[in-house]
Amino acid sequence: RENNATGRQTYTVSTLLDTRTPRRHIAGRRQVYCNHLGSVRLTPAALDIIEPESAEDFRKYYTLRWKILRAPWQQPPGSERDPLDDNSTHLMIVNRQRAVVGVGRLHFNGIREAQIRYMAVVTAKQRQGLGSRLLQALEQRARQLGAARIVLDARETALRFYHKHGYRTVEPGHTLFNSVAHVRMEKDL
Repeated sequence: RENNATGRQTYTVSTLLDTRTPRRHIAGRRQVYCNHLGSVRLTPAALDIIEPESAEDFRKYYTLRWKILRAPWQQPPGSERDPLDDNSTHLMIVNRQRAVVGVGRLHFNGIREAQIRYMAVVTAKQRQGLGSRLLQALEQRARQLGAARIVLDARETALRFYHKHGYRTVEPGHTLFNSVAHVRMEKDL
């Protein structure tokens, strides 16, 4: 740890990073910014991944799920829910004001197989790494609960995202609302 010319403290982490590429890592409640030399700058994170706990948390969670995954296809509120919700793990990304900006659900199909469903990030926050953070948190939770494999049904528009995270295509999936094609994918943990 050293004070650099700007007066900020930097931390050198040589074993943690591939130092050829600038990166941003999330470490607990702090974001870690890394330059090409491996220097690290810690700043407070503006977003947290939490489990919804209160009725208000769940209201916000389901509202976002509906707005992103159902409303564009003129589906009514309530269509974003299913019977497995009560026995599932729900995670959401919230900002400092506790506004929900991303959601995802994990449930088990069997003792060693988990399934991720209902991944959604508000449009204005997409392509900022939030979906990746949420996916990694769901995968970590699946590992903690004993899953050896995760399956999901990805919209065709999201295939590249899931391939980037190590998921492989298994077979064609269902078509939602007669217009949203899905593909079954899986990943060994």
